[in-house]
Amino acid sequence: PGTVQFGATSYSGGEAAGLRTITIDVTRTGGSFGGASVPYTITGNNATAGVDYTASNGTLVWGDGDTGTKTFTITVLDDAAVESAELINLALGQPVGATLGSPNTASVAIISDDNPPAGTAQFAQSSYSGAEAPAAAQSISITVTRSGGSFGAASVPYAITAGSATAGSDYSASNGTLSWSDGDAATKSFVISVINDSLYESNETLSVSLGTPSGVGLGSPTSASVTIGSDDPPPPAGTVQFAASSYTGGEAGGQRSITITVTRVNGSFGAASVPYEFSPGTATVGTDVSAANGTFSWADGDTSSRSVTVTVLDDVTVEGTEYFGISFGIPSGVTVGSPSIIPVNITDDDFGGQITISNLFISGSGFLHAEAHYYLTSAGQILTSDVGGFWLSPQVGMSNYEVYPTGGGSLCEGVFDTWQPLSSNRGWSTQANNVDFGGDAQSCTVTISIRAIANPSVILATATIDLYADAH
Repeated sequence: PGTVQFGATSYSGGEAAGLRTITIDVTRTGGSFGGASVPYTITGNNATAGVDYTASNGTLVWGDGDTGTKTFTITVLDDAAVESAELINLALGQPVGATLGSPNTASVAIISDDNPPAGTAQFAQSSYSGAEAPAAAQSISITVTRSGGSFGAASVPYAITAGSATAGSDYSASNGTLSWSDGDAATKSFVISVINDSLYESNETLSVSLGTPSGVGLGSPTSASVTIGSDDPPPPAGTVQFAASSYTGGEAGGQRSITITVTRVNGSFGAASVPYEFSPGTATVGTDVSAANGTFSWADGDTSSRSVTVTVLDDVTVEGTEYFGISFGIPSGVTVGSPSIIPVNITDDDFGGQITISNLFISGSGFLHAEAHYYLTSAGQILTSDVGGFWLSPQVGMSNYEVYPTGGGSLCEGVFDTWQPLSSNRGWSTQANNVDFGGDAQSCTVTISIRAIANPSVILATATIDLYADAH
């Protein structure tokens, strides 16, 4: 007649759709003579009938010669309760027409689909930092948390990506995976090791990110920045100074453009700038020279010179050499060297300072006459004088100048007045005027001085006339 037994020692189903019908199989082996039957019982272990499942006890029957597998079903009831796996016990009773084989008991596990949350994995913070020194700062611990649940085993891969920091030169680290066991909500971490070098660098960065997790969700942040600080001092930024201690231009053509040069020496680290400002001296900005304040700038690593060009404004005023100043203001990113303030000189072209006298003679009538020519070398202006009644006749353009003759000797006892402008003919008298010296050689020395009205303290030029008598 054979034996009857369960087809397996354990069965399982679940609350999820597609898993709620559990089929239990019982086999007849070793013979099939005659009819046979066997009762079965279904008993809840920690699963509750009517709450977690529905099923009824029953009997399975075989006909004579029947060795087919017989089955009965258990239906799982879905609920919303968070539960671990629940169990049902199965047992076969005393068969009829057959003997009881093995296994004659079995268990059924019901897997809940209402598991507790597995939680999310994320970086503990959005940024991390370390440094080349001290040693304690060279290990940067990157922490990842599992929060909001810990059901089931979980893992998440992490990746390290270079930024301005270079792997192998600035840091040492490898990609990897962080893992949690079921129920584990502890913080996990990995380490990035900073490599100390002797190069000055600004802060360098890299980034870390989390990949696709297993058994857990992704929280936020899933990426973070890592900053590495340098312990090496920066190279020198250098100093800026004027390339020369003074510059000179002039009112004359070809001299009116003055280029002032500034250099950056002894370093070039970082961007730098320094303002410059023009200041009046005896020359006035806007009247004697056209110049505007400004700023010199350099990029990081730039040591090329900078310059500013000013333009001398020509005028007709006798001024002599004038000057104005240029100086640095407060620099940025660089220090100011020496010189930091210099004069810029402007030479005048409005008087050459030369007087020539020629053609001195006595007329046949015995009157003392002298003819003197005066001219300005740079401007080509000519003054003519005749010493007989001793007068000067200026050329056009001499109204900005004045003269003053002084005399010495017995014949120079005439009237010499104060400085007189050369805006028109000027006359002076001397004892020699209208006198016949009767052949006696006598002399009168007259010195004529010329100065600019605008600058009376400076005598621009002098000339001496020797007036003398001879018999005719």
